[in-house]
Amino acid sequence: MGFLKTYLIIALLIGFLGLLDGALSIIGFSSQIYQLVLGAILFFFFFFNIYVLTALRRHHATRIAYVLPVYHLVSYVLFVIMGIVIATTESNPTWLSPVLLGLGIATSLFELAFSASLLIWMSVDFPNAKY
Repeated sequence: MGFLKTYLIIALLIGFLGLLDGALSIIGFSSQIYQLVLGAILFFFFFFNIYVLTALRRHHATRIAYVLPVYHLVSYVLFVIMGIVIATTESNPTWLSPVLLGLGIATSLFELAFSASLLIWMSVDFPNAKY
């Protein structure tokens, strides 16, 4: 299995974790250990995406392969900045939690769909394709 396929499978797992997190939030499940483990996984995944970008660049991968790592890096930074702003200003309007929950579920669905479509695309044998 190639490096990009392995990354896409990991991205699928991260997408499933995001959906699981959204579903657990909807039913009201809250555990500090779960949040700590999920946060640690996402923190390490952030640095893994930096490595993936350098590996893709080194191997001159097709441009579409860069979409998910860049997306993960940008979204992680934006969510961290948003969390810091919310925590420091102590502003948490009532509409914010459902919006963030919906946004999290939507982004997880995007990750799943995009990863799956790239895996399907890679299963087709294109001549001169660089994965």
